Amino acid sequence: MTDGEAASFDFSFKIAVRRVLKEATEEYNKSKEFTEAILLKLRYIFGPTFERALELFEANKVTAYKFESTRHSDNNTERVECCFYEVQGHSTEVYTIFSSVNYCPCLAFE
Repeated sequence: MTDGEAASFDFSFKIAVRRVLKEATEEYNKSKEFTEAILLKLRYIFGPTFERALELFEANKVTAYKFESTRHSDNNTERVECCFYEVQGHSTEVYTIFSSVNYCPCLAFE
């Protein structure tokens, strides 16, 4: 595979991942559950990592924290929502994940 082909594949893969994640988010927000089709797509993209994450989610090992605040500036008031997650891994380790940061200290992220 040439560098150009690899770059094209990476770009196409990122688009596919974003599309499936958007679809999964919309489906979950609408019905508060994932369809079998969405789960299969996520499994296909993320493999065993997704399976382990789903196990943690189903075992209620994921806690979401959401905070709303109001930011005031010159003639402007803005409502801001902050969200982060705590995940108790398969070990006793607890990981904090911020939705706006593409990083996790867990081994799976490396």
